[in-house]
Amino acid sequence: MDIVLALVAALLFALGTVLQQRAGLEEPAGGSSSGLLLRMAKRPVWLAGIVADAFGFVAQAAALASTRSGGVALWTVRGAELRSSRPASPSSR
Repeated sequence: MDIVLALVAALLFALGTVLQQRAGLEEPAGGSSSGLLLRMAKRPVWLAGIVADAFGFVAQAAALASTRSGGVALWTVRGAELRSSRPASPSSR
């Protein structure tokens, strides 16, 4: 189930990116950046991209929570930090 949720998250992130880019390409250039953000927030396509991203984050969190290994990715990162901070053993010199 965790792999399916991860794939769903990836698809939602991709969909969100495409929708936001499509809305951005339709917007004429010019104006202030704060004005652009306000204009984009009024576009349904751009808002749909934001919603797709939000659901992507939820699906990603659900995928990480449902892993069989209980968050092995976090343990791996932490283990790499510990290995890099330890002095070299005599056998590795």
